[in-house]
Amino acid sequence: MIVRRLVGITAAVVAASSSSAAIAATQAAWTPGDKTAALHAAHHEANKFGKHTDSTGWPTNVRRVTSVIRSGHVPGGSNTGHPCGRGKHAVITLSGRFPTIAVGGMPGSDNTEVHGIIATTKLGSRTVCHLAVRTGKVTAAANSVVLFRR
Repeated sequence: MIVRRLVGITAAVVAASSSSAAIAATQAAWTPGDKTAALHAAHHEANKFGKHTDSTGWPTNVRRVTSVIRSGHVPGGSNTGHPCGRGKHAVITLSGRFPTIAVGGMPGSDNTEVHGIIATTKLGSRTVCHLAVRTGKVTAAANSVVLFRR
């Protein structure tokens, strides 16, 4: 795994062939406020890396946003300065093209274009506590909920 500085945040570059960035715990159930909280966090992160928005209000480079709810702790803890803690988290995947994020890629691969941002937020905090990026093909996690799709 290669670690780079990303807009003041240390982010792990996760190769498409590796398992998705997720927290070590079991799938937890969605509540009515969970979707709103996950959408808020997703939109906040998308706006950091998108230049233009369209009539949907989302940056045009974002194609799909999915999320899965997990409970437990976040492996590796926070890399954004906001505490992750124990409890219920949303692991949000923003799929699209993010050319403003520069990464070195995995050894032996020339694929350095970021196609996904994986943001973990502790539900109720409205802040992202762990951030990673993905090069290559981005697929939704099993049992994920679609929050936005073009």
